[in-house]
Amino acid sequence: MQEKRKELGNNILSTGKELFAKKGIYETTVTEITKRANTAKGTFYIYFKNKKHLLFSILETGLNDLFLHLKECVNLSQDPIIK
Repeated sequence: MQEKRKELGNNILSTGKELFAKKGIYETTVTEITKRANTAKGTFYIYFKNKKHLLFSILETGLNDLFLHLKECVNLSQDPIIK
């Protein structure tokens, strides 16, 4: 059950990211996001307060991914100055 909830939230997040990139934040509606994600509009609001909250979640996810990638690069580096 927990895995399904996480998957649903991630689906909304990735759909929002895709539509924001394609149409822009202001031109994308919650209705478009939920239709593309095959979920109910009410479900969107279980996971996100509004479109702005979704945007911040997308940015947070991207920054976390970037941080993990940079950390991995530093750990793989043979240069003692970088470590």
